[in-house]
Amino acid sequence: MKKRPCDNLNKQGQQHHDTQYVAGRIASKNLKEFVKGKWTARLKVENSGQAGMFPAWWLLGALNNEPPVQEADEIVCWPMTGSGEIDIFEHHSDGGPDHYAARAIKSNGQCGGGDWQSLMLVQAAQLNEYHEYSVEWVGDDVIFRLGEMEVYRLPNEASKLSEPFFAILNFAKINDSPMTQNWTMEVDWVKHEVWK
Repeated sequence: MKKRPCDNLNKQGQQHHDTQYVAGRIASKNLKEFVKGKWTARLKVENSGQAGMFPAWWLLGALNNEPPVQEADEIVCWPMTGSGEIDIFEHHSDGGPDHYAARAIKSNGQCGGGDWQSLMLVQAAQLNEYHEYSVEWVGDDVIFRLGEMEVYRLPNEASKLSEPFFAILNFAKINDSPMTQNWTMEVDWVKHEVWK
């Protein structure tokens, strides 16, 4: 397959290299951003577990300084507070087919320094069926749910993830392995609920 130019920028604002794949991404940055509460998306993924496929439903701190910077307060480097990351549903063959990762990225106190493993759960699910995947702030804890079932709890992490977040839904190809089937990620809806 012929490679073609990619008009996206990387985290340093540099042009991505030519690629034979096209990825999709929807983000609510500077449109809808919320502090705490509960974020939920109802989605499904077809043909999970193929090498290189990367569907994800995640949150990123609204002060993130990655290009394109759109507002004056977007000055915080990932994953410092203000640019934290919460992955509600991330699948790139973690645990194989019909598994996904839920996690918060733990900051190690420097730009670009994130611990991806210590606050992560790999959870089994029938990915080709619609499920509601959510994260919720409850008191001092951050709770991940699959449907109504709590699957993972991060005790005493809520204060470390207290900035406004925006939502991201993406489906990317992260390596050059051959595509053997068509992949799809279908999103029925996304919502945020505010708790008083």
